[in-house]
Amino acid sequence: MRSRSPIAVRLVVLAMFGVAALPSVASGQAGWTTLTLPTTETLRSVHFISATEGWAVGYNGTIIHTVNGGTDWTAQTSGTTLRFLAVRFVDANNGWAGAGRLILRTTNGGATWVDTLADTSVFKFRNSLFAVSATQAWAPAGSSGVPSPTRWFSRYTVQGNGSVLEEDFNVTGSTSSLLDIYFTDADNGWSVSNAGQIVRISNASTSVPSFAYQTSGLSSSLNGVFMLDATHGWIVGNSGKILKTTNGTDWTALVSGITTNLKDVCFIDLNRGWAVGESGTILVTTDGGSTWTPQTSGVSTVLWSVHFINPGVVAGGDAAGGAHGVLLKTLQPTSGVASDFTGDHKSDIIWRHATRGEVWLWEMDGAARTAETYVRAVADTDWEIRGLGDQTGDGNADMLWRNKTTGQIYFWLNDGTTAPPEFYVATVDPAYDIVGTGDYNGDGKSDILWRHLANGEVWIWLMNGTTPLSQVYVDTVDPAYAVVGSGDVNKDTKADIIWRHSTYGEVWVWLMNGTTRTSQTHVGTVPDVGYEIVGVADHTGDGKADILWRHATRGEVWIWPMDGTTVLSESYVDTVPDTGYQIVGSGDYNGDGKADILWHHATRGEVWVWLMDGTTRLSQTWVATVPEVEYQITRSK
Repeated sequence: MRSRSPIAVRLVVLAMFGVAALPSVASGQAGWTTLTLPTTETLRSVHFISATEGWAVGYNGTIIHTVNGGTDWTAQTSGTTLRFLAVRFVDANNGWAGAGRLILRTTNGGATWVDTLADTSVFKFRNSLFAVSATQAWAPAGSSGVPSPTRWFSRYTVQGNGSVLEEDFNVTGSTSSLLDIYFTDADNGWSVSNAGQIVRISNASTSVPSFAYQTSGLSSSLNGVFMLDATHGWIVGNSGKILKTTNGTDWTALVSGITTNLKDVCFIDLNRGWAVGESGTILVTTDGGSTWTPQTSGVSTVLWSVHFINPGVVAGGDAAGGAHGVLLKTLQPTSGVASDFTGDHKSDIIWRHATRGEVWLWEMDGAARTAETYVRAVADTDWEIRGLGDQTGDGNADMLWRNKTTGQIYFWLNDGTTAPPEFYVATVDPAYDIVGTGDYNGDGKSDILWRHLANGEVWIWLMNGTTPLSQVYVDTVDPAYAVVGSGDVNKDTKADIIWRHSTYGEVWVWLMNGTTRTSQTHVGTVPDVGYEIVGVADHTGDGKADILWRHATRGEVWIWPMDGTTVLSESYVDTVPDTGYQIVGSGDYNGDGKADILWHHATRGEVWVWLMDGTTRLSQTWVATVPEVEYQITRSK
């Protein structure tokens, strides 16, 4: 790519943008930071119901609560000095906490906690707790006392009069202990023991739950279990052991690369997960557990619990006594799932009416539309939706608006309501166009890529929510080169920039580190400019964005799987000769960590989804038909 020196234009462009330049911020993937707490007690469990609200529990009857993402914590009154080992909420009001010798329940967000047990025998001990609903929870329990060592599962069900019924199942004489439990719904659960056992629980909501052993291949302690759904799950244990299932039944060993005892594990989709354990250990994977990478925690105490919505929070502290209690927090870059407005790690669809300006949201689950919600109307069609990235790092997509005539910029921040708040950001000379959005500095928040339509200047705004942290000139490029997409092609959690020459068909990749271009590489030339790049997304699930092509007249669909700046293959997918069908999205609609393809017919209004496994189309499914063709699907830049 040919470029000219940026020095002569830098000050002029700052004046054109009309927003004061701010100091640049350090780029790089967000690390783990230690939160300020109202206690030093060991914390054994943490659970968040949203990006802002969560609870943590620990020794000496400790329960603490945050409503601002962990910035501030307040202590709640538990009424006991016993140790809590687990906490889980089903919504902002209803939660359960306990294990050990007691189980507490709240219906008002923890303002008051009620002891549900009449029997607090010192011979009974519950090692964990899982709330399957506001009115039911399970605990793996055991006794080393009278009459002999025994273990079982306890189910706690709220009765009509508000009392709680405790029922014991699968009572077994055993010296081993059940340590953790996880449910995917009211009927299906898994539990693990300190003797390498895995217990599958079925029909758990009925009067006769069933219990079956699954093979782990281990006799050492299994300490934590997490199930993403009824088929995909992970278990961690002593000596760095990690197991995985892809069918809910059979477990295979993964290589963690460490021998440290691991205590807990959590995944946010099929690819991205964390494991924590002794000596401040944190491991991360972006490929479902095939490879694990250590992260720096900054602490040396035991880390007992990890929970991820966004942010991710880890709870820890000394095992023997209530000391060195710690909560760590990080933001996971959220560029992996485009246009996810509900935080379920599945892409959704935004519609806008071309003349009336109505905005609608389709919530998606694979190829099924689960809900359609009217958001609001912006009748002035000079206003255009130019981005669908996550501005705040809360795991939910927001909307970037630009007035093509005045140059004004607004954000609609997605707060779960049908009338999202709107925030004015700046006014920019309309000669500068928004040509991309993505997380260029790896802080979990979407940034803005600008280009001058006439002279080719390239700028990046690094964003913190609706605030530009910095506005940095990158380079000036021949306007014949167009930005055709942004995506993380080298798996460093930072979006890169894909270019194509409008005449010669050259394809170039800029690897980015925040606002710094670390390299520019020619990756291929497709002289037939009928081939158009219509998507940049991770189709193969390896954490690296790939390039999706379609021929404008013949309808051929191809994918280039990428490894950084290397094209691994040129893979033909299929041909859709009716060019009325247009590719309007390449998001992950079924949450399997692999981008799919969204189609919309320009005149008939049909909507189809191709669910993809890499370059293989698994299915092609009609979703719905919107015959009023003025309704158009919004694509994120």
